[in-house]
Amino acid sequence: MLDSLGINANQLTYVYSEHMVNYGSALIHQSFSIFFAIFYCLTALRYPRVAVWQGFGFGMLVTLAFHGVILPMFNWAPPLWELPPAEWASETFGHLLWIWVIEVIRRDLQQRWSPGPS
Repeated sequence: MLDSLGINANQLTYVYSEHMVNYGSALIHQSFSIFFAIFYCLTALRYPRVAVWQGFGFGMLVTLAFHGVILPMFNWAPPLWELPPAEWASETFGHLLWIWVIEVIRRDLQQRWSPGPS
């Protein structure tokens, strides 16, 4: 993705504990994560059904939309069905865990900040 934007991703690296870390890629990933977490929380306030299955529906939608359509469409990554099973499972589980943690925190904060008895 960074290469297609004219940014040399190979220059955005550092070594930590003898492992090469690409912080450019990590920053993109974390930025999308924060954006979609905020989008999810704001959407759930207006349309509570988006939080179906404690957010798992939204998490699956994000996985399918990005790894099944958007990333392959721009040749940034192969589609989900071409990934090795371990990678597919990791992406799916990671997105579901990500949205579930967001949903647990969102519900807790909404309950704390809502007027009325707790």
